[in-house]
Amino acid sequence: MRIGATPNPFAGRTILRIGGPRAAAAHALIVDASGRRVRAVWAGSLNGGDLAVEWDGRDDVGREVPA
Repeated sequence: MRIGATPNPFAGRTILRIGGPRAAAAHALIVDASGRRVRAVWAGSLNGGDLAVEWDGRDDVGREVPA
């Protein structure tokens, strides 16, 4: 599986690019430096290609996350 963010670092919003070589169920979570979950940004099926998901820099309850 591949994952990347553009721009990185970012202010406000970033695009997460998720992909893999074959179809599979997947999910994308944002975690902090301690490994704690910050936000679930996507869940679904990858179809063996790339997917772009926008993240607004906020946690699961809508609070802005520090850089």
